[in-house]
Amino acid sequence: MAATTSRRGPGGARNMDDENLTFETSPGVEVVTSFDQMGIKDDLLRGIYGYGFEKPSAIQQRAVLPIINGRDVIAQAQSGTGKTSMISLTVCQIVDTALREVQALILSPTRELASQTERVMLAIGDFLNIQVHSCIGGKSIGEDIRRLEHGVHVVSGTPGRVCDMIKRRTLRTRAIKLLILDEADEMLSRGFKDQIYDVYRYLPPELQGIKQFFVAVEKEEWKFDTLCDLYDTLTITQAVIFCNTKRKVDWLTERMRSNNFTVSAMHGDMPQQERDAIMAEFRKKERNKVGDGGCAPGTPRRLARSSSSLGVWWKLGDAAAGVDASPEVERRLRGIAEEEAAVRARMERRHAAAPAIRRKVALTSMSLELVTFLYGLWRTRRSIASSRVLKLLLFPAALAIPALSAILLVAFTRFRKILDARDEQKLQRLAAERKANLGSFRGSYHNLQKLIDKYDPDAAADNKEVAASKKLKRTHSRLSFHVGDE
Repeated sequence: MAATTSRRGPGGARNMDDENLTFETSPGVEVVTSFDQMGIKDDLLRGIYGYGFEKPSAIQQRAVLPIINGRDVIAQAQSGTGKTSMISLTVCQIVDTALREVQALILSPTRELASQTERVMLAIGDFLNIQVHSCIGGKSIGEDIRRLEHGVHVVSGTPGRVCDMIKRRTLRTRAIKLLILDEADEMLSRGFKDQIYDVYRYLPPELQGIKQFFVAVEKEEWKFDTLCDLYDTLTITQAVIFCNTKRKVDWLTERMRSNNFTVSAMHGDMPQQERDAIMAEFRKKERNKVGDGGCAPGTPRRLARSSSSLGVWWKLGDAAAGVDASPEVERRLRGIAEEEAAVRARMERRHAAAPAIRRKVALTSMSLELVTFLYGLWRTRRSIASSRVLKLLLFPAALAIPALSAILLVAFTRFRKILDARDEQKLQRLAAERKANLGSFRGSYHNLQKLIDKYDPDAAADNKEVAASKKLKRTHSRLSFHVGDE
């Protein structure tokens, strides 16, 4: 994951000389002064030089390699110093163009910036044949759906439209391996925080640079002993423990203090001043912290990455294991599944009955023609009418019977197609409702996957296929802990 912020110089100056800038760089970041030394693809180098770049800017010299190497990066620089081209360069290097899936997601605060990122990336990645699409408001939703279903490698967009495409299940997030927040400070100041969190909630767990483990605990009363075992086993300088209720925060804090842990509690009912003081102590690495994670969306991830070496998610019993956290969503999904099954069964019965109906019409036509022929033969032998008069009477009937049969068959086929089209539209409407309900689910990633496996088998099959290709192994648990990278 990468985030960029910008600062304008005096008067909003752009294209500033790197020699006049002061840089603050994290320890261990290597400064690479040439594109050739970055080890990037030859076709990407052709695109970079063809775009007019001769040497990397200061931000590119410091940020490109860490992002390519999979580190989480925050890059801050003034406007005009090459942040957009840095994003384009790193994304083009990371993306596998042989896989027609969205592998990088770039969120920008404005439509213009998202479109600019798309243009720069298409230009730099021209020799890679990289497919980029901008999902922004003001453009046709149908065009977005068509392009995404056709397959693109990178999506650059604004949070609102991107979140909408994800909830429609049109923008598949299963293969995303890089998330970039462009102008992150601007997006947060514009109130995009909730939408960014909604997008982040749908991303694969392995996207973060966090090592994740699961510990299966069969009983609630065993969890505290398990937590103590973790402290005895691991070297933990600090830890953040997240509970799903404020009552559980207070209980666990008292229990830890009684076992000689230095710990503070924080939840949404506390005054802001007290919470700020607790966070200040925590940042000074004076104590561990227990909280409910309810202060703001994304709080657990920010705290776990900020200064702690361990994050523990303490979940209560069955609420973490099943889909009971959102029974209303499951009830609606069950109703949709039952209605879909009824519609498909009706279509199958109609298709199964069609050949029999066609046979009956054909047999009836043949029977009528045979009766007409026998009647004419009887009249001729009895000399009731001359052969000329008989021909005038029977010839129209002989033509009318097959014609009428053909008309009946055509009418039946058209009527069946009308009913099929109506049922197909109903299935599409139900599929859209299912996607909307899955998009409204506010539970955990694992619970969302359970709902998808149960009520959206097509998406579940796709997810399993991708997971198998990546050789991912996932297990469910009642207690999980996340260990940050060194």
